[in-house]
Amino acid sequence: DDYKIILEPFERDTIKLFHCGNFGDSLASPTLDSCIDYSINKGVKELKMAVNGSARTPAWWRDLAQKSDRIVVNFSIDGLEDTNHLYRINSKWDKIMENAKAFIDAGGNARWDYLIFDHNQHQVEEAEKLAREIGFESFYVKNTSRFINDKNYFICNML
Repeated sequence: DDYKIILEPFERDTIKLFHCGNFGDSLASPTLDSCIDYSINKGVKELKMAVNGSARTPAWWRDLAQKSDRIVVNFSIDGLEDTNHLYRINSKWDKIMENAKAFIDAGGNARWDYLIFDHNQHQVEEAEKLAREIGFESFYVKNTSRFINDKNYFICNML
């Protein structure tokens, strides 16, 4: 219930929330649904989530997209089917694609965030093309100091 205490003093349309998975994917939280509902009802200006996208069901993702146009989901997808799981351990490509499509097709605001590694840097253009085909609003390439030798990439919005 900490989120209720934190949000209570704020007026409608004055706060932006960002659920980021620094300590695990926020989709795994058993209180995420109630937190989202409370935040939307409280009138947050924007509710952004960074997730790997392999949790929950397509029905859940469709419902999330229809809750509010103030929800933005950053899908952290670092490669294609043969490489994404190398950094996103235990993530399931088919499930990620199914969930992302369900969210986007239901009108959700989705962004693809792509961390560059040695093992996936050759797939950036193909991933950007796929992002466009699926309907992501944007495709962000992010350089990382983790495991990469080619430092020629930089953060950019490619769509």
